[in-house]
Amino acid sequence: MAALDLKNQTTVRIVLCGVLAAAALALFFFTHFVPFGFPNRADQLQTLKAEYEKKSTELARARASVADLPRFEAEYEQLHERWRRSCCPPIARARGCCARSRWRDSRPACSS
Repeated sequence: MAALDLKNQTTVRIVLCGVLAAAALALFFFTHFVPFGFPNRADQLQTLKAEYEKKSTELARARASVADLPRFEAEYEQLHERWRRSCCPPIARARGCCARSRWRDSRPACSS
């Protein structure tokens, strides 16, 4: 192996460039205090992946709910009808109207 001639300016520049390149790579890969470093980007990437998975799951649930929308609407109508029946007094139900939910239905109001 040939000896390095440190008096030669070209050799010194090559060695200096190698040291600076190694320092830059070490700064990029092994430090957290620069915002563009590898560890910071990896942490940010993990956070974004977790957020993506969460939103993807929410979207899948929403799509499943939209697919069952007619069933949900029918169930809502049944529950609303049960609620309306439970709120009306029996005499109003017999007449076909309910004074308490007059504003909710288009049925005629009860006449006394």
